[in-house]
Amino acid sequence: MAGTESAAKVVESASEDHDPDFLDEPADIRCASRWMMMKEVITVIKTLPENVQHRVNALKHLQEGKYQELCQPLGDRRKAIITGESELKVGEAEWKVESEDEVDVEVTERFKRMALNLKNQHSKIIKDAQGIPAFWLTVFKNTQTMADMIQPHDKQFLTHLTKVDIVCKTDPMSYVLEFHFSLSETAILYYTGEVMDEDDDDERPQPAKNQKQVEDAQNPVESQQQ
Repeated sequence: MAGTESAAKVVESASEDHDPDFLDEPADIRCASRWMMMKEVITVIKTLPENVQHRVNALKHLQEGKYQELCQPLGDRRKAIITGESELKVGEAEWKVESEDEVDVEVTERFKRMALNLKNQHSKIIKDAQGIPAFWLTVFKNTQTMADMIQPHDKQFLTHLTKVDIVCKTDPMSYVLEFHFSLSETAILYYTGEVMDEDDDDERPQPAKNQKQVEDAQNPVESQQQ
């Protein structure tokens, strides 16, 4: 995993020298502006090392299904691609952008400058890196509900995030979020909570520190006997 870690550090350090209004908080870009940026983004992706481009294309094939049981194999496959644990299958490395010719070609100088910064950042990803460096950190920074929550001290940990799972339960109606990290096979952060109605905004789910706490919460009688 050394290649992935060093590449992630390059991506993180490079972003500090670029436009903060785009790279540090890209989720703030309005919908119309994102449309104008689409063609530039496609160009930027093409500047990635070819093996990383193939992995990004493979992820596009892994659109999550309707049911959790169907999603689990897709999540496992996504992790394998991100971490570089397995080789790509036939057809995964190719992706056809059908609407590429319809993208608005009129891009302002500001967007061109920001796209160039992102292009320079991606060009520093080493070609022999495993998987897709800093994949989940990039996803979170480009998600409006998550971007503002990421603090500088979070980034060094999020570069090691390899998989995010949600386990839904029915009795009682609840869920568990599992965050898997490459630091260790047992480095998993659990977050549990009950599914709330809209009127229950004051009740917030509490984070669980580890798997044992999750199991104790589900089996209170057994945990008390221990």
